[in-house]
Amino acid sequence: MVLLGTCAALALVSMLVLLPSGAGALNQPANQRVIIVFKDQVKNLPPTRSQEPARRNAVTNVQAPVNSQLKSSGASNIRSYSVLNAISATVSGSEASQLRSNAAVSQVVPDAVIHAPTLGTTSGSGTGTATPNANVCPPAGKTQLNPEALSLIHANSDVPGAQTARSLGYTGSGVSVGFIADGLDINNPDFIRANGQHVFTDYKDFSGEGTNVPTGGEEAFGDASSIAAQGRETYNVAKYGPHAVSTPCNIRVEGVSPGASLVGLDIFGAENTGFNSSFLNAINYAVTVDHVNVLNESLGGNLYPDDPASLDLIKRANDEAVAAGTTVVASSGDAGVTSTIGTPATDPLVISAGATTSYRVDLQTGYGGAQFPGVTGYLDNNISSLSSGGFEQNGHTVDLVAPGELNWALCSTNTKMYSECLSYAGNPTPVIPFGGTSESSPLTAGVAALVIEAYHKTHGTNPSPAQIKQILASTADDIAAPADQQGSGLVDAYKAVQAAASFKAPASSPKATGATLLESAPQLNAVDQPGTPVSLSDTITNNGATTQKLSLATRVLGPYQSLDNTKVTLSDSSSPKTTDWAGNSSNYQPITFTVPAGESRLNASIAYQNASRTDLNARVRLTLVDPSGNLADYSVPQGDGNYGNAQITNPKAGAWTAYVWSKVSSLGGTTGPVLFDAGVARYVSVGKVTPQTLTLAPGQSAPITVSGSTPSTPGDYAGSIAITSDSGPSFGRQTTIPVTLRSLIPMGNESFDQTLTGGNGRQFNVGQSFTYQMDVAAGQRELNAAVKLADNPNNPFSAYLISPDGEALAFASNELGSRNGSFTDELGAQLHVLSPAQGAWTLIVTFAPQVSGTALTEPFTVSTNQAAVPATAAGLPTSPTTKLAAGQAQTYNVKVTNAGPAPEAYFLDARTPQSVPMNLVSLNSPNTTVPLTFADNQPEYLVPTHTSNLAVTASTTGSTPIQFDSSQFDGDPDIGSTVGSTVSGSLAADPIAQGPWFVIPTVSGAFGATGAPREPVTTTMTSTSAAFDPTVSTQTGDIWQASTNPGVLDGFSPQIVGPGQTAMIPVTITPKGASGTKVSGTLYLDDYSNIVYQSADLPNGDEVAAIPYSYTVK
Repeated sequence: MVLLGTCAALALVSMLVLLPSGAGALNQPANQRVIIVFKDQVKNLPPTRSQEPARRNAVTNVQAPVNSQLKSSGASNIRSYSVLNAISATVSGSEASQLRSNAAVSQVVPDAVIHAPTLGTTSGSGTGTATPNANVCPPAGKTQLNPEALSLIHANSDVPGAQTARSLGYTGSGVSVGFIADGLDINNPDFIRANGQHVFTDYKDFSGEGTNVPTGGEEAFGDASSIAAQGRETYNVAKYGPHAVSTPCNIRVEGVSPGASLVGLDIFGAENTGFNSSFLNAINYAVTVDHVNVLNESLGGNLYPDDPASLDLIKRANDEAVAAGTTVVASSGDAGVTSTIGTPATDPLVISAGATTSYRVDLQTGYGGAQFPGVTGYLDNNISSLSSGGFEQNGHTVDLVAPGELNWALCSTNTKMYSECLSYAGNPTPVIPFGGTSESSPLTAGVAALVIEAYHKTHGTNPSPAQIKQILASTADDIAAPADQQGSGLVDAYKAVQAAASFKAPASSPKATGATLLESAPQLNAVDQPGTPVSLSDTITNNGATTQKLSLATRVLGPYQSLDNTKVTLSDSSSPKTTDWAGNSSNYQPITFTVPAGESRLNASIAYQNASRTDLNARVRLTLVDPSGNLADYSVPQGDGNYGNAQITNPKAGAWTAYVWSKVSSLGGTTGPVLFDAGVARYVSVGKVTPQTLTLAPGQSAPITVSGSTPSTPGDYAGSIAITSDSGPSFGRQTTIPVTLRSLIPMGNESFDQTLTGGNGRQFNVGQSFTYQMDVAAGQRELNAAVKLADNPNNPFSAYLISPDGEALAFASNELGSRNGSFTDELGAQLHVLSPAQGAWTLIVTFAPQVSGTALTEPFTVSTNQAAVPATAAGLPTSPTTKLAAGQAQTYNVKVTNAGPAPEAYFLDARTPQSVPMNLVSLNSPNTTVPLTFADNQPEYLVPTHTSNLAVTASTTGSTPIQFDSSQFDGDPDIGSTVGSTVSGSLAADPIAQGPWFVIPTVSGAFGATGAPREPVTTTMTSTSAAFDPTVSTQTGDIWQASTNPGVLDGFSPQIVGPGQTAMIPVTITPKGASGTKVSGTLYLDDYSNIVYQSADLPNGDEVAAIPYSYTVK
């Protein structure tokens, strides 16, 4: 996403004392960054402005014993938090273990790293012929109000008499809004009010690098100007790029709530990375020091699962902020509509915001296909192709949407300080097109500020965050998009402030105004077995001043009917040429098709094979132009995903044109065949809503019920309840309630089919995702899952089995290891968990980072069962009464039958019950050079199964301090280091995720034009893991032994067994030790699975079966 915001007066019943750590802890280095969460969260004293002093005292008392011990044990970087009762510190491994056993402590978790995101657009210089669209600019001598989003959400408008929040007098005055981002110039003239006062009341850095270090700036400027830019300065955006308007085009930039005060919270610094502790500190500071009313978080990530311990702390901190009265708004993500919503937007107490289109800036700048022949206008208010939507891992969907593609925002001409403030022509610029859900989120936060002002004006107090969320969802405008893309609809500032002013709260009876409705629940969700009847209820209240007559109906898109399914070829020699917004020569091919009248939705897709999997210049783009010459939609590819999609609401009947385009091959663009399909669908009713009509007097409420059934096939399904009023402004008479239904996978042998399309390639582990759940009964020997593609193995996927307590205990991909050490794409993959815990298990299948590009759709099959994989070892000793002679090899055969639908690569791994320290050895090289580039080595280590501790170091002989980020392949958990010439970091958990881990060192600090000099770095990694049994050998080899001896991989030869086949894997025991020595261990049958990341060789595996052995040496 264009990224990714408690208590002393109580008497303590008993004193919680931290036991002494002992001399061992004092002798160990304090190099593990952790966050210590206390059991007592002092719930009786929420961190409100009035209660916060008492909460702070209470929290101090709770933390005091631990704080004292940390100081005496040599811990460093100790910081206390009171919104979440927690302490972050750098401690020794032994101290961390002591903390985990302390009766006062709930959790001790690693302090993970957060990365700042960027939008998938590019600036640059080039040549080309401009195609001005002067009609999108104001008349000579006039200045146009921007962003265009203001008029689309009815916050403000250039049109006299328009119904907006500003026309009612609301500016957000008296409201404080914080935002977490990177750095910006708070002295920008448009952050100064007409009376000379600053919009910013506070601006703090939480990265430790200070607010004066160079940074990108796009996120912070975009957030701040979306919320509270003053609109006092005039900017001429003519000649912004090669296709921009050439005549004067004067604009001004105003925020949704220019009367609000801003608090800037920079957690990223110059490196665009920040620790979770920085995030927590920013939330804590915003709530307890600045007492912000609203906190915007335009950042996040996609994790599998999405609530690992480290990031879960952010959710907990946000929940505490909400309890204190702070409304938290988060961007849903920029990875597309195919179930890619990221955290923290998935927190149900947070308001999640997706993105819609607003294309005036595209025509002003020549972006997104505005340069194509015949484009004379534009359409707004469609779901942006980049907007993360679909279903969250818990089955819910996005809350609402706001403009996010694209709008003008402030920036700076000081590009040495703010490197992202460049025009499409490559020049420094005071304004930039800002977008993504990172724009949608602060716009929504600005509307929340207006709601607070309006509510306070009529009630004398502020609304709760839950009331604000209820108001924003209830007053959102239906834009006729699917429920899992728009949520409740497009945020509407005009209706929201009317609803806030009229809101009937306990002990208040404000005079009603407008014609608004309130829904008791912003969305309805159900989970049950397939085909189960469900009935969900909501309550509708007339919150307006006059009687309203309501019509209620259900809707869901019916099947799509194809209009045109064809193939075009992009060719440097034969394709027509255009230049993009930055002047880069591009090939394009037009496709015309006819849309019939009366259709609800147009859905166009392209599939292609990128010239490169990593070069963003290779992206193929799709632009749709309607029969009237309007730029209707643009696919906004975020990466090399081999797939693009664009969707239009209520498409105009007539001849449409699709433009398929990419840069010429000499610039890295893609040539060759591109598959295209355009289809239309109409909404149909589903289930039943009762009643279907309602007449509600002012203040009157009535229940409504929607009934239906969960899907017949496991998975997710969404529809909407559309509510239409006969009153209010024409733009705001219809809103919706999204309804999501999830069908579980039944126990037993189950199999069902699904359809893959693709994602936008946003990042390596994000693409089209499918989430399934099943209730596993107690006492099962094994849980197995398999995913199998129909006929094309070149659709890389990763699959995860998540336990009831949120641990990813199994991983598989469809890249299968072969006997000679190479890997082949297979049609399927299998996952296994031994002795699964009772409860709700989750299966996640993610197709990323790209699909094959050779088909627009691809069917696949998911199957599950609880049968133990047939694996035995005849004759293997299983009792100490069995005696084996020292030095005499004994060979046994492990018999395994592959009962699943996909091939598996099996190997054997023998372990003893003891845990021992291991010096891990880099799989490539422990050495690299910083500043790190893509051409430099990135040290890779293999962490074995049954690991409980990791310690990582990096050192340099250079003069510039370094730091590193070390993470497991999917980004979580994450270890951050200290800063210096020899730096370290560690992690303790039981178990730590097995598989590849990377150490990514970088220089630390702020640098001038010359940057830091190149210098060598050497890394190390050590673990505490279950010991390998050196007396056991197998012909397959054991990849986990490669963690200490990478040469093992050279001889690694897993036994590949096809579906339904049986194989024998020899295992040899050569006893060692004195006579009478008792030996025991476990022979694990594992399956090998390569990590799917740009076809890189990242080894990993799951445990399929466990065969115990024991004997006595004679």
